Amino acid sequence: MWKEEFIKYLRYEKNYSPLTEISYLNDITQFEEFIKEKDEEITITSIDSDIIRIWISTLIEQGLKPSSVNRKLSTLKSLFKFLLKKEAIDKDPTKLLVGPKTKGKYLLLQMTVKYQKFLTMKVISLMILKVQEIVF
Repeated sequence: MWKEEFIKYLRYEKNYSPLTEISYLNDITQFEEFIKEKDEEITITSIDSDIIRIWISTLIEQGLKPSSVNRKLSTLKSLFKFLLKKEAIDKDPTKLLVGPKTKGKYLLLQMTVKYQKFLTMKVISLMILKVQEIVF
């Protein structure tokens, strides 16, 4: 029921286009499928920011572009603001969430994840060298 109300809200109060409505509905459906996979007992009113963060991380790991992840997060932000306005929830779990950077830092994050083992080994090697200098 809340989904239909939300789409009406987008259509009549926000004047969003039919294509935007479809995109929002797809994003919400994808998020619902994700939370049902994690736990059948989770409802829209029991979602917290941790669940949404895990979803965002999963989307990034699946290779979605930061702009796509940010659009999906924007959908959830709109949804939870709507639910808060309708008093269906007490707190907006998206309020403090920030999506991935679209340039620069995101690329660095990808490189860091990709080369994390290499970088870790390099740091350990440098630490061993420092310890050897001190000891010997």
